[in-house]
Amino acid sequence: MMFQEGGQGATLLKSPLIAQNPGRQMNAQSSFSLSWDGLIKGMTAGVSLLLIMLMVIFALVLDNLTLTVGIMVLFVCILLMPLLWAPQGYAVKGNLVTVRRRIGEAEISVAKAPERWKWTWWGVRLFGSGGLYGYFGHFMFKGIGRVRMYAANRHSLVLLVDEKGNKTLVSPNEPERFIQQLGKSLPKVASESV
Repeated sequence: MMFQEGGQGATLLKSPLIAQNPGRQMNAQSSFSLSWDGLIKGMTAGVSLLLIMLMVIFALVLDNLTLTVGIMVLFVCILLMPLLWAPQGYAVKGNLVTVRRRIGEAEISVAKAPERWKWTWWGVRLFGSGGLYGYFGHFMFKGIGRVRMYAANRHSLVLLVDEKGNKTLVSPNEPERFIQQLGKSLPKVASESV
């Protein structure tokens, strides 16, 4: 932060760039966290415990050290690989939503007004994780069809649609603020329902 002195006293400036170009503040990036719902916590703990128990059993039962180490490496990979693609949070800048993941960020250019979406059990996972570290990958749900998911909480889902009509579900902790932030940058014609 900087202070600028004037005739009437000191004025607080947020940053030199914003002070020189106040319009730049409109494109500021907003961050949104996410948290796991009960199903994710239970599924992740259960699968982790199962794999650890299996590693211990194989270590005690198998006489071949190479086979034991190989099985342990396989189980550790099964447990840790999905964690790389699990969503860690979101950032909104303009109409661009960035999904933060350990493997790299995924970007969604939103073209239509986002809306809340209520979870339904009438769906199928096509590819991805349906509970271990979150819901991410490709799914198909009754009512919206094929959709990508980068979510961790079934109770705060927001449906996004890009310019090509691809649908994505995300789950920020503050879905209303998330929708409001995105709505500021979308043209008024895009505010029609999906």
